[in-house]
Amino acid sequence: MNEQTVTVKVTEKDLFYFFLYHNYSRVSGKMTGALGVISLIAAPIVIGKDLVIGLLLAVLAFSFLVQPVLSFFVRSKSLMKHNPVFKSETIFTVEKEGIHINQHESSQMLKWEQLLKVSETTRMILLYVDKMQAFLIPKNSFASLEDQVAFLNALEDMRQ
Repeated sequence: MNEQTVTVKVTEKDLFYFFLYHNYSRVSGKMTGALGVISLIAAPIVIGKDLVIGLLLAVLAFSFLVQPVLSFFVRSKSLMKHNPVFKSETIFTVEKEGIHINQHESSQMLKWEQLLKVSETTRMILLYVDKMQAFLIPKNSFASLEDQVAFLNALEDMRQ
């Protein structure tokens, strides 16, 4: 398999969707979301019987459903504004030894054994280096679907 390269410019929207995916794809995120939905459904039912508990459930629903999303939105804006890595393009090249990454005046080789996992969402490819950090490759960075498939195939083939 030949080397595959993609040039990426992560946007605020990409970061926001990464935070959503990263949070709600885990068990804790799903539990939080479920508790929020349950609180949202229960609040109007209970409020007629017990105002205090109904309001408490409404506050819980807000804190479980709305607050995290607002937090992700603010965090995405802040990272884009203050982190120089997101102000420039990143070039990922899949090679036999690993993934060569040229990013904001630096270059590194991410060896295959350093790559914890590769995840794919509808919007991006995620290269996890630990449980909390990943390199984001938005799918719209590829010129075509064929280029995207070739990149994913190279990742799979060279990683083995």
